[in-house]
Amino acid sequence: MQAEGGVLRGALGRSEAWLEQRLARHRDPAGSFEEEFSDGTWARVNETRASNGRTVGLCTDITDIKRREIALKTFAETNRRLAAAVNATESAILITDPARHGNPTVFANPAFSTMTGWPVEEALGRDRKMLAGADTDKAEVERLEKNMRDGVAASAELWLYSRDGRPFRAEINASPIRNNKGEVVNWVIIQTDITNRKETEEQLHQSQKMELVGQLTGGLAHDFNNLLTVVLGNLEFVLSQDMPPGGETREHLDAAFEASKRGAALTRRMLAFARRQTLAPKPTDLRATIDDFRDFLDRSLGNGTDLEAVLDEDVWPVLVDRGQLENAILNLAVNARDAMGDTGKVAIKVANRTLEGVTDVTDRDIPDGDYVCVAVSDTGVGMVQEVIVKAVQPFFTTKESGKGTGLGLSMVYGFASQSHGFLRIESQPGSGTTVELCFQRASVGAATEKSIPEPAAEGGSETLLLVDDEPQVRTIAAIQLKRLGYEILQAEDAHEALEVLDRTPAVDLLVTDIGLPGGM
Repeated sequence: MQAEGGVLRGALGRSEAWLEQRLARHRDPAGSFEEEFSDGTWARVNETRASNGRTVGLCTDITDIKRREIALKTFAETNRRLAAAVNATESAILITDPARHGNPTVFANPAFSTMTGWPVEEALGRDRKMLAGADTDKAEVERLEKNMRDGVAASAELWLYSRDGRPFRAEINASPIRNNKGEVVNWVIIQTDITNRKETEEQLHQSQKMELVGQLTGGLAHDFNNLLTVVLGNLEFVLSQDMPPGGETREHLDAAFEASKRGAALTRRMLAFARRQTLAPKPTDLRATIDDFRDFLDRSLGNGTDLEAVLDEDVWPVLVDRGQLENAILNLAVNARDAMGDTGKVAIKVANRTLEGVTDVTDRDIPDGDYVCVAVSDTGVGMVQEVIVKAVQPFFTTKESGKGTGLGLSMVYGFASQSHGFLRIESQPGSGTTVELCFQRASVGAATEKSIPEPAAEGGSETLLLVDDEPQVRTIAAIQLKRLGYEILQAEDAHEALEVLDRTPAVDLLVTDIGLPGGM
């Protein structure tokens, strides 16, 4: 069956049925019907019965009409899908009209209302200054607006504010919509809340920064500690010799020895921050520890500072090095006293805590669970947020020159991290500061650790193999061990040590640097 322009599409593949349908219409004309041809053209056929019984038909080309109908349906479907996508996205989408004064908003999707708290109907007709606030970068806003005035796509990151004053970090992308003459007729602005993403990036940056500083500090402390080992060892050896008391030489040596010990204490703090100090963790009752330590703390703080201790009963045991714990608490208490100018009240509280969704002073996420926390509070001047962020960085201090090393809080932070705990700081200017030191609940029972005096070295006659790649450290260690009666064999590295063992199998004990190059 042929027709002008091609085969009738309705007849393709079913010619008999189509012919039967056409014959039925011819016998009983029922008005008009439409047919599509294989080349995509359309025709409308009108048939009617004449008075003489014959059929009169009129065929009209309606291809353009049908194409417009299809285009309108396609356009409507595209608009429906686009509207669904715009309404479903979590980013706020605005359309503005630059032809009107202030380039006001003429469209906003539901996400804009969710993000900002402004109902869509109230946002229409307004400019975007309603989202600006105290921390909105005015220069960045002006740059964005200038680009839009010049018809240039632009992007920016800004602090914006919701209707109730809540700040949020937004990524803004503005793109022009042009007519067929290239003129900007509208702007589409996509606004994404990136607050959580930025916080995560800042946490990662801070963590990487602290790790890098820790590696640097630990390396310096290790090298410095080797030097001090030689200095202290030699001074101790000289001071152990017969020397008249009260002499000028003795005084100078004593002064050098005390200064070297202070240097050694400094390296221990640096190693603590770097989480490379040697710890001996044991199940510990923090309540009993503070109770035993309280008199010493009271004396250390001086007469002008009142010490208050609030110690909960039945606190859970924790696994910590008691000696380092006492040093950490002493550091926090002394910092609290210094923040008050030697007069005020320092409060120490010990309590069980079950924590969920918390972060430490560096914004590091803390595992949920049971903790025992020691909180040290003062009534001092407090700290702004910028100082809190830097407080645990080594060598950072707000004290006057010569009155602080800047290692106190960093040492406490390192000790807490190495002990699988964490440190938090809460402070407001003029409202004092609370530093909270928390440790995970131990899964074993704990008895109060009592301080036991170290026994005097007895010495012996055994043979020791001393391995250290630092010749001066090895020499002074050998001298001290020989004075205790031991037979000393020396080696510089693992290879030489194995050779010594081959020659002298009767070695009773190996003494080696844990950081020995090449290992053991």
